Amino acid sequence: MLASIYPAYLALASLVFATPSPRQGACTGLDHSDKFTLNAIYADGTGPVPLKFIDSGTVPHVGWALLTACPSCSNSFAYSTLAAGVWHPYASEYQKPVSWPLIAGESPSFISEYPYPTGWAGYCATDDGFLGVNDDASLWSLCTNQTSGRLDVVYSPVASHAHYVANDCASVKIELVDV
Repeated sequence: MLASIYPAYLALASLVFATPSPRQGACTGLDHSDKFTLNAIYADGTGPVPLKFIDSGTVPHVGWALLTACPSCSNSFAYSTLAAGVWHPYASEYQKPVSWPLIAGESPSFISEYPYPTGWAGYCATDDGFLGVNDDASLWSLCTNQTSGRLDVVYSPVASHAHYVANDCASVKIELVDV
């Protein structure tokens, strides 16, 4: 009797104790070793679409920027780095913007002020060179901003947003392009 049950037990044990396969789009680190620019790659594989940082507002001694695919906009930063989960766009030796906390439904935004803030440490990178948030690189979209007409990067679009229609957003991955 035991001999007839043993093969079934081994098969069940191999399923229970099998090593799970890695999740698609999962991050593998909080650092990216090189300077990079960014491209969006659509879910169907088309692209790349170059991404840019644009100034989105300033007050004395504080500047804000966000990430967009606007082809006619000028780029505020030459490249970025990713260290300990903090995204650092590079503007100049004196202007050192850092990532601002990202929430679902919003565009990645960056603050530049003095004294230099620490930055939000929620970004990560995949082994195949894509940008993620909180260990997931699959929640990015390009959405038409209804206020400006720009095609902006949005993290995990939400329904009833004031600046875009979630159903009109296109799913993308954000590629880190070494420079």
